[in-house]
Amino acid sequence: GGGGGMSKEEMLEASEGQMNLAAISKAKSDNPVNAEEKYVGKIYEITGIVDTIESDHVELLAVNSPIENHALSGYSDLVHVDVPLSEEELKELSTKEVINVVGRLSAIDGGYQMDQAYYVDNTVTFTGEVTKFILDESMTNHLMWIDSELNTSAGFNNCRYVYVVEPVTAFENLEEAEIDGVTVKEGDTVTVQGTAVYENMTKSSAGTLVVYTLNFDLNTIASVTKE
Repeated sequence: GGGGGMSKEEMLEASEGQMNLAAISKAKSDNPVNAEEKYVGKIYEITGIVDTIESDHVELLAVNSPIENHALSGYSDLVHVDVPLSEEELKELSTKEVINVVGRLSAIDGGYQMDQAYYVDNTVTFTGEVTKFILDESMTNHLMWIDSELNTSAGFNNCRYVYVVEPVTAFENLEEAEIDGVTVKEGDTVTVQGTAVYENMTKSSAGTLVVYTLNFDLNTIASVTKE
């Protein structure tokens, strides 16, 4: 990978965990010199949406990040991080898929950059509530909505994952589904591992309260457990 002198295993062992972009952003606005000293050079993990794939790096939009433009033009309002990866790793990526990386933060002024990094995997893990089962617009697929709030102080925390349970049949029960031997119903809290791609970002408001939600298509479910 792009890890230089450290292996991926060594980076994961030395990682500070998910990079808290909200904290870094605030520290930059308070005192950029202190922020550089505190954060640059440390190793972090990032869960992000693949935005742009270049010859030597990928530009990720961090899922756990604050919104940079409250006018909301789309997912580009999430924080961008440039992550160097090997050619072999870059060839395996697709735009808008969600991936996990680990790397050393090398710059926060003029854009977030890593100078050494590795691709970890494309598995998303989250806990959320099954809010509803619906039919898609074509009336041919049975969709399950899972709404999740990330347990993190990193920033963005409202995510909705939509999963195609199965094609609709004449006697479909639209209030539950069986996934990997587990019967899931509306109102259940579930922990899911799978793969996802970004669909869109929506904004809703009630008075002064504004809620942004990242919407994903959950392509596969490797495991699901009920709380």
